[in-house]
Amino acid sequence: MKKVKFILIGIILALLVVFAFQNLTYFQEKHRLGLDLIVAGPYTTPEISNAVICIITFVFGVVVFYLLSMSGRIKRRKSIKELNHSLSDRQNEIASLKNELNASQASTSGQILPDGVGTTRELKETVESAAEKASV
Repeated sequence: MKKVKFILIGIILALLVVFAFQNLTYFQEKHRLGLDLIVAGPYTTPEISNAVICIITFVFGVVVFYLLSMSGRIKRRKSIKELNHSLSDRQNEIASLKNELNASQASTSGQILPDGVGTTRELKETVESAAEKASV
């Protein structure tokens, strides 16, 4: 997969270079940008080439995309933390149920357990179902 990604990036860069050389005269042209504010009066920039304008526009787009996607990344991090916490709780529950099962099997074999737990077979099924839920 890394090789495919590397090849695709190389192809895209090659296409960008070809595009830039075919449009070299356009990118070398210079323009003045003007802004006419009613309060402060007109403002014009020094001459800027089209290549610089394209680069500034691209960087601005990347920054805007990064800022807009930040909320999604924060939500995913929070979700991952919650899921990891839930996973550790389930693993602790499985460990305690296994300990309880081992202790009950050592003391009884198929007899009814105290405190309304049921039989050791039922306890074993409970542990197995909890393990399946945690693995999902």
